[in-house]
Amino acid sequence: MGRQPFQLQPVLIYRESLVEARKVELAAALKAQAQAERTLRELQEERARCQAQVRAQRLLDRLDPLELTVVEAYLVRLDERLAEQIALVQQLAAQTEQRRMALTEALKEQKKIQRLKERHELSTAQEEARLDQARIDDLNTARYARRKAVS
Repeated sequence: MGRQPFQLQPVLIYRESLVEARKVELAAALKAQAQAERTLRELQEERARCQAQVRAQRLLDRLDPLELTVVEAYLVRLDERLAEQIALVQQLAAQTEQRRMALTEALKEQKKIQRLKERHELSTAQEEARLDQARIDDLNTARYARRKAVS
């Protein structure tokens, strides 16, 4: 008797491909989030540099009113960009978490089918072992009967 194929093998293959797709999506989300966080840090550093420069020039009394107005306008624009970038980072973090949850769910579904396959393989192996033992018993019974007949 040949091994019975696992009936849900196409489903298992689909689940495995789904897991791989979810991994790719998570990786892309993580990459986008990391890039947004890098940009946020750069904006924060630029703002700190600009503020330090203004403070230094104020201490030296080298800041004329026109330049101060320009720098303040730049700082306001930097604050706006920072607020936008913070919102983007939060949005991407939420998206990353959604992707992580989707991957976790896909892994659970794949694991369920994998467990069914393992049970099927165990059951099939046990059935084959039982049939092999039955054949051996039949052969031994026939051999015993022949020996009994010869003696």
